[in-house]
Amino acid sequence: MNPSQYESGRYPFVDLVVGLRGARTTALALVDSGFDGDLILPAANLAPGLRPDFHDIWTLADGTRVETPVIIGEVQLGNFESFVALVAFMGEEALAGRGIIDRFRMTFDHGRRLIVEA
Repeated sequence: MNPSQYESGRYPFVDLVVGLRGARTTALALVDSGFDGDLILPAANLAPGLRPDFHDIWTLADGTRVETPVIIGEVQLGNFESFVALVAFMGEEALAGRGIIDRFRMTFDHGRRLIVEA
């Protein structure tokens, strides 16, 4: 495989490494092109004592508005260079939104694999 390419066999998910104030965690995130933000991690991933940088008001697909804790973190997809991203904590599933996926070219290969290129 090309070093400027990452391939996920867990379509349509990508493996991410997330840095939050020195602590690192991994996440298998659903690629969600309808989500305008950067990254959502499950609310349970917000460790006790880890204070958010700010709270944001989010409007969900059903129109519900929720207040969400957000931390300015660092994200790495595959072997690509890491970058700063806003990491929100809510729900039970990790989602990679447009703030992440717009940085790459993604090929959704017939529901079998996801190819990511820088």
